[in-house]
Amino acid sequence: MASTRRASLLRGDISLERALEKEENMIVRLQWPKDKLAFRDYLDDSHHSIQQIVSHHLGLSRSHLCQISHHSDWIYGGFNVCIPVAVTDSRSRRRFMLRCPLPYQLGSDIEEKLRCEAATFEYIRENCPDIPIPYLWGVGLPSGEAFTPLSQLPLLRRCLEHLRRTFLWLFRKPLPCALSSHPSRYTLSSGYLLMDYIDSSQGQLLSSVWPDARHDEELRHNFFKSLSRIILSLGRTPLPRIGSFTLSNDGVLSLTNRPLTLRLPALENEGIPTDIPRDLTYITVDSYLADILRCHDARLKLQPNAVNDQYDAEGQMAVLTIMRALPLTRRDLRHGPFVFHLTDLHPGNIFVDGQCNIIAVVDLEWGCSLPVEMVSLPYWLTGRYVDMLTGDALDRFNAMRETFMAVFAQEEQSYCNRDPTDEQSRTMIMKRAWEIGTYNLFHHHLQPIFAPEQCIDADEEDAKAIPTRFAS
Repeated sequence: MASTRRASLLRGDISLERALEKEENMIVRLQWPKDKLAFRDYLDDSHHSIQQIVSHHLGLSRSHLCQISHHSDWIYGGFNVCIPVAVTDSRSRRRFMLRCPLPYQLGSDIEEKLRCEAATFEYIRENCPDIPIPYLWGVGLPSGEAFTPLSQLPLLRRCLEHLRRTFLWLFRKPLPCALSSHPSRYTLSSGYLLMDYIDSSQGQLLSSVWPDARHDEELRHNFFKSLSRIILSLGRTPLPRIGSFTLSNDGVLSLTNRPLTLRLPALENEGIPTDIPRDLTYITVDSYLADILRCHDARLKLQPNAVNDQYDAEGQMAVLTIMRALPLTRRDLRHGPFVFHLTDLHPGNIFVDGQCNIIAVVDLEWGCSLPVEMVSLPYWLTGRYVDMLTGDALDRFNAMRETFMAVFAQEEQSYCNRDPTDEQSRTMIMKRAWEIGTYNLFHHHLQPIFAPEQCIDADEEDAKAIPTRFAS
């Protein structure tokens, strides 16, 4: 008789049978609901500190009223909780968002994530001002270090900071960004980012309109045009290495952090070492891919639920072996160019207007400088997850991809003044990456040749394409 034992996860209950089928470490995830409640209670108890933090970064006077929303209105994502904050005085009312990393999801990587995300805000603000992002009003680290925009500092401190930066310039030292560092009396154990709040009066989440909008030619074209411009703007300045920008204690931006995609902290939070130090960056594509594959080796060895059985283990090891044996990138691009990429650009992070033009990108975590070949069309455009893009779903995705690439080519020509048929253009690099199978090469082409017994029927409802494990 089948067991009926069930347990609670963050997004509902799960049966023992279903938990055993999962590839994630379910023992760790079963603890998260309790951790979430404990962290919520901590933030509730920190009500006064949050008010002081917001008042400090915004330079509020006592005439302002800072109101923290009830925890029932907080917004939980995969790695953060967003707390709406309303600030009112006798004449106006403004809303802000305090974004706190979730300690139980990130462990010891919280400060690294905050520094990199804050640096991404500043990098885009300085180098890609045409990309619409919320204004960053303040950053706080768990250690107590805080950063506030120079324009928000009191007059005397602002003058002293300008004087300090003048001396740095005279002695040819690295100049800080627009964020000025200072100690803070009030902090949170998780750290935080304080930014503008984007509400329904300004636009709608793409996730709420895209299921219908993607079938409308005009709306789809407008969105593809906006998305193309964001990708092209981020890639307009070639970068010297693969990595993430980080923010030093002096407020200086530098591309000196490891490429912090979500896969690394997810593994490390489960006790799986990645052996990628935080100060490691890469100057070749091959060295980066080799380290990523070693992370998946460690996952197979150390994660209790990494494989379901011997059959599954042989399939995963076969794919890792093939990926090491075959050239995955163009030889002429192994040393770059490297371009900045928002790796978490999904419909829940994008606001659009009534014509489906992008008006704001609100989540900049996991932004990295990556090989130009890794920048591709988002898989969610057809409303399917990457591991569901098989058979007819893959054909529909390809049709959507071709429509997007036509718009992208037009934008590259007009926006970047570059011939999209040039072999080094972004259009041709993305097209070539698709042709050699960057998206699902192993599942649909190589695996039937090298390990036909491991192939999964694409018509199965729960079929999973193996490259999904490498998508993050």
